Amino acid sequence: MRRESGSRGAAARVGNDIARNEQPILAELRRGIHCASDAIVTKDDSRDWQMLGATANAACQKALQLLKHSSLPIEPSVHEKLRYLEILLGKI
Repeated sequence: MRRESGSRGAAARVGNDIARNEQPILAELRRGIHCASDAIVTKDDSRDWQMLGATANAACQKALQLLKHSSLPIEPSVHEKLRYLEILLGKI
């Protein structure tokens, strides 16, 4: 019994490490998706459109960099958000 408890504890720690590892990636993806969505809506205002597009692109690049340097597995939902951001960037 004690051994099972220990392995569950180790699995929980790994899960927590993965979640902590994903937090900065998810933050960049949320920022990028938000800015890209706003850029698509505000194409009439050139200055805002350019700033939002640049911010969305920078967030995407930062997320990619964080993913590249991650030593832990990344949840598929994170990759889905990255693909969604890339689609939005293509529409800007």
